[in-house]
Amino acid sequence: MTALALVCALTLAACAPLFPGEAEGPFDGDWLLVQAGWGEAQFTVAGAGITLVSDGESASGFSGCRQYAYAMTGEAEDFGFGDPLEPGPTADPYEDMLPCNGSLERIESRYLSVLLAAERAEVRGDELLLTAGNSYLFFKAFPPFPGPQLMGKQWVLNGYGDTWQDRWTTDVIGSPTLRFLSRDRFVGTLGCGGIAGTYRILGTEVFVTSLHRYGADGCLSAFSEQDQLLAQFLDGFRVIVVGDEHLVLAHRRLQLMYRALPAE
Repeated sequence: MTALALVCALTLAACAPLFPGEAEGPFDGDWLLVQAGWGEAQFTVAGAGITLVSDGESASGFSGCRQYAYAMTGEAEDFGFGDPLEPGPTADPYEDMLPCNGSLERIESRYLSVLLAAERAEVRGDELLLTAGNSYLFFKAFPPFPGPQLMGKQWVLNGYGDTWQDRWTTDVIGSPTLRFLSRDRFVGTLGCGGIAGTYRILGTEVFVTSLHRYGADGCLSAFSEQDQLLAQFLDGFRVIVVGDEHLVLAHRRLQLMYRALPAE
């Protein structure tokens, strides 16, 4: 499956034409960039994992290589962006797994340039269009956290990959599992040992607030590398349920793909 197909099918980012009309309004919410235009040309954003999170007072997210945050000014119909804010750690401890090459850096630069110059916001349902002159950014809303669909099921990892590099593997070592026990607790297994922790939901994003790992002594290096990749999701992820049996965890440009285990 290509990165574009995965983004369209699994993150609900419809690869459709821009919506017409004059719908305007606040664009508070969590958004994924799915299409963009720079002057007369479009630039490829599929798989870059670029996000925008707005609460009316600030705009933040992931711009392809790093996190960003800016204060917002004005009202919904006359908004602007002010001073940059501290977005949190700019250095990802696992950034070697998500290298930022020249093309991604150019996309990030173009994205931020259009975003900060945006003059108009149009919202229709789960779609957002920001325009700056003859440039635009087109987003789709992330779905809400699917709590009721997760509870009572055990999910087993059956693949993972990088949406930008379109690199995927189903050669999962062991059978890492995940189970959401309640609105704030989860348990799971890794390649080596297990985990138990608590989480909180902010908008559409899940953040781990505490984590206990056990039984990891003497891990083989192959297990350790896979478990290190899974550890990136402790910094925040979004959950998308696909049908009744498939689950996707998305963190920036990484996606973990799970399937539901049969009920015991």
